[in-house]
Amino acid sequence: MKSIELSFEFFPPKTSDGVDKLRATRAQLGRLKPKFVSVTFGAGGSTQQGTLDTVLDIAKEGVEAAPHLSCIGSSKESLRAILEQYRSNGIRHIVWDFGFGFDRRQIRLSGWTVVVFAVAATVIYASIAII
Repeated sequence: MKSIELSFEFFPPKTSDGVDKLRATRAQLGRLKPKFVSVTFGAGGSTQQGTLDTVLDIAKEGVEAAPHLSCIGSSKESLRAILEQYRSNGIRHIVWDFGFGFDRRQIRLSGWTVVVFAVAATVIYASIAII
């Protein structure tokens, strides 16, 4: 019988105490040998830096970390920059969130061009990561 593979999802902590608590929690959950963990991005990218910091912290522990990323409220340039940060730090998996939980007006204001770019960037990034 095939074993069950687990993954966990975390929200980036907002305080140094939260960082310590999340590390302790990850240590406990690490005993279950998750295949990977993901870190949420926050509505409209509100936790972008916290997501990056948390993902890099997890990766230093030798655990496969996958940050969430959303194109809603992001420019092409900011998406390129964050993807480059992840790539240059060895992060090879991303949980892509199109952000369809937002109202239609907000999606329309963000521009479908960004959505198309985001999908294309994900495909390109995934292709590079496979190589």
